[in-house]
Amino acid sequence: MRGKDSQKWYIKKEAYNYSNQYLNEIIERNSEILSDRDIIECEKLNQERATLSLNYEKNYKRIQEIDEALEKLGEIEIDSSEVIEKCEKANYVGNSINARISIPNTVNNVKWTSKRVCNVYRGQVYELQILDGKPCSSNSALNSSKNINEVSGAGFKAGARNVVEIVAKKVLGKAPEIGGDLAKGMSLYSYAKAFCSGLKTTTVVENVTSSYLVSQVGHMRMIFIKKQNSSDNTQIKAYHGNRSQVTTTVLTPVFSYNGQSVNHMVKTYVTTYASPYFSSGYTDYCCELFYNYKNNLPELPSSFLVWGFDLKLVSGSKKYINVPLV
Repeated sequence: MRGKDSQKWYIKKEAYNYSNQYLNEIIERNSEILSDRDIIECEKLNQERATLSLNYEKNYKRIQEIDEALEKLGEIEIDSSEVIEKCEKANYVGNSINARISIPNTVNNVKWTSKRVCNVYRGQVYELQILDGKPCSSNSALNSSKNINEVSGAGFKAGARNVVEIVAKKVLGKAPEIGGDLAKGMSLYSYAKAFCSGLKTTTVVENVTSSYLVSQVGHMRMIFIKKQNSSDNTQIKAYHGNRSQVTTTVLTPVFSYNGQSVNHMVKTYVTTYASPYFSSGYTDYCCELFYNYKNNLPELPSSFLVWGFDLKLVSGSKKYINVPLV
């Protein structure tokens, strides 16, 4: 079930005779536990928030509205000191699973929130506490930008090479979650066809010079897990991951084809690049990790942090882009 169906993240439909009704009863008894519908809505709102945070001051009013909506859904703000204290207490257990997750830096302009969900695994109900770190100003450590200039060199067919592409890097053998415009790259033909009459995928283009502005908004996530109705003191940290909202603006001042020149093409692409299990499949994964740890079974990795990715440019060369982290 990991990652295959986003609508099934939070409630396992057939699990040792536990039913959706049983989990719904838990949610009704405990106002802190979010339903699967609420969690999905939180994910949508957080995705919108990340996009708006690329221009935080301009979009401040809408960001505040989103934060209020998230709070009503059950995603509440907590102080960074609480996050650090929780990490320190969990690390005190001394097992190697927890030791793989570092304690976040104490930085300004990062907002931390907490929400809780339940999941059934091998006949046991587990409670997961999800801590998210998000920017709360344009000067946040979770915001970054980078400029790149590139020349293509020799001519090539417009459909044979991408003007820009995000190249995925596996994390502990798992593929990252990638979505949006550049998940499969953008060919120069697709990029330029609106500006160029007569351009075909087989047309040879030359003298392509492009500049790139790569802007990012980061989103941190840590997940703590325990058996339902147990004290938070029994939690272990089962997941540490991150997501970056990547906005890439490509400017091509000039290039030539069929004996003519084209001037000043600009397009912007939005892509998300995230750790494995960041937005789907993490409930079952965390439960399996907890179960294995408690039953002396082979440990599963808990840290899936993405540190960066390669941006493939029109020349075919790659530039490593660091992802903002705290």
